Amino acid sequence: MNSFTHLGSTAAIGGAILEDAYNHINKANKAFVKLYPDCRNKNILVRTNIQLANTIVKSVLLNGCEMRKITKWISNSLQMFINKCLSFILNVK
Repeated sequence: MNSFTHLGSTAAIGGAILEDAYNHINKANKAFVKLYPDCRNKNILVRTNIQLANTIVKSVLLNGCEMRKITKWISNSLQMFINKCLSFILNVK
């Protein structure tokens, strides 16, 4: 057995840390895409949209992170994704 999945994270013999991080970023991106209509809705406060993104997207993004070795590159990738989500909510280009 070269790898196994536990609580949504993949643990592999060779590490495969980057692949697991990419998978979690993709899952979080899918969750954020579902929030797009709410982010553009002018009747919902920006603060509420940020709270929704923090609650939903970050929980998906960080799910199973206790199984990953967090490198500086992975940390930067996660932060860049969170910044991208926040800039979309705030409508910053």
